[in-house]
Amino acid sequence: MKTIRKMLLCLAVCLFCLPALSACKGRDRHEVAADPTKTQLYVLNFNGGFGSEWLDRLKTKFEALHAEDVYETGKKGVQIMPDNIKLLGSDIQSRLLNATNEVFFTQNVPLYDYIIQDLFLDISDIATQPLTKYGESKSIEDKMTPQEVEFLKYGGKYYALPHYSVYMGIVYDIDLFENEGLYLVDGGGYSVPGAFADGVYTGAGRLSKGPDGEFDTHDDGMPATYDEFFALCDYMAHQRGITPFNWMGRNSGTYFHDVMVSAWADYEGAAQMGLNFSFDDTAKSLVSVSGGGAISPKGDMAITPANGYELGAQAGLYHSIDFLSRVVKGDGYSNDSKTGSLTYTHMQAQNDFLYSSYNGSQSIAMILEGVWWENEANATFTAMEKFGMGKYDRRFGFLPFPKADGSRSGKQTVFDGKVAFGMIAKATPTFKHALAKEFLQFCYTQESLAEFSVLTNSFRDLDYTLSDAQVEQLSGFGKYLYKLHQSDNFDIVYPYSQSEKYIKNSSVIDSMMRSSYVDGKPVSIADNVKLYTPAELFSGIRDYRAGLWSTLA
Repeated sequence: MKTIRKMLLCLAVCLFCLPALSACKGRDRHEVAADPTKTQLYVLNFNGGFGSEWLDRLKTKFEALHAEDVYETGKKGVQIMPDNIKLLGSDIQSRLLNATNEVFFTQNVPLYDYIIQDLFLDISDIATQPLTKYGESKSIEDKMTPQEVEFLKYGGKYYALPHYSVYMGIVYDIDLFENEGLYLVDGGGYSVPGAFADGVYTGAGRLSKGPDGEFDTHDDGMPATYDEFFALCDYMAHQRGITPFNWMGRNSGTYFHDVMVSAWADYEGAAQMGLNFSFDDTAKSLVSVSGGGAISPKGDMAITPANGYELGAQAGLYHSIDFLSRVVKGDGYSNDSKTGSLTYTHMQAQNDFLYSSYNGSQSIAMILEGVWWENEANATFTAMEKFGMGKYDRRFGFLPFPKADGSRSGKQTVFDGKVAFGMIAKATPTFKHALAKEFLQFCYTQESLAEFSVLTNSFRDLDYTLSDAQVEQLSGFGKYLYKLHQSDNFDIVYPYSQSEKYIKNSSVIDSMMRSSYVDGKPVSIADNVKLYTPAELFSGIRDYRAGLWSTLA
């Protein structure tokens, strides 16, 4: 990938492991019985938004490739036994200890805590070997960024490999934007409805530069500033009869806070956002905010582990809260009876978003979601195929965050806090070590990485490209994400750092960054922006962070 991922490297430590949460049954969950003539390899896959089809496809290919190989006496061939369940983080500890599963693909992993506990198998050999047996000259290590190499090497050895990258933001309906004329035109006004051919505007003039401040890039025609964005929302809601937003009500707090951190990162940029984990550079955007919302710069400040709490005053945090506050409070911006309901699920929100452009109800232009959303909505897409509105008939984009003002033009930056990895349990029976390594390595070949992307319309966090034929197999949203990941104007920030302060307190710091507080108590942005001003929420987060910092090791 060309993506400039300013990964700030960390040792993500979980302070408390909860093996009791691993009570789900292990090998008896498998729908396919073990074939006594073959060697079984038990693979845990976090069965979230990306599902399991990609693993099933690789399983079939790997089994065929090794049908004649012998891994234990009296047996020939291998049988991959996927365990597709939602286990992550500390929930997998007992499975690592007793090798209930042997290969793991999951997220929110307290990586170095488990490495120190000696729970992972050393996989340095498969990470550094050129993949010549698969017709490639590169090794897996060669496909990683320098920052990933530094982060994942512990004592000069590899115990885990990068898995997928996920982040949250705003998904928008490209077809609706084109058909209804919702793009901005350079010089003012909106695009002519329907005046597009293969995504190129055919009306008078040209589309505006968008948030990155450049013509002929992926964000042309999108609102460049908050004011432009909310003027567009008002235009939709009050002049075009279009509902700007949808989001789930059941877990809206989590979704809104994840979007908040990405909006925060987009304002700050990768280097400044990364200070929240590294604590080793100069903060350049610290501000104070009056009760009335007046912003005053505080000047540059050297950040160290001792004063890292000062980053709770970054301007990007205030602007991200302000942005989401305006989304929630906007007149007619969503169907409050649904988005405000604790029973309204993400699946229902996706369903309403997708059907809104078909069934005669008010169209919905955007949804707060993660890049995995299309896979979760597969059932709805399948049902809509008979209307010519299936996944591969429609186009969606990942909306570039507008900037707080016109002086902030530049890269699109998002935040990925899922820390997803592929690993092997050290407790795996010794005779299976070679098999487990062979399978894990196979999952990182060019063919396997591309298979994942084609099936999920998303991307693994490694350097690989797709052929033109493979790109054509992607959905409209997948094609958009692929171009985004290939763009020099796109950055991803990860909560990774080798700062001792972060290593010792990673779970607390991660939670602190994805939460809001008022008077020292956690509150939800989605539920409380009508009760508190952005200035009050900002000061609550800042004060909570400052008070908590002295208690951290």
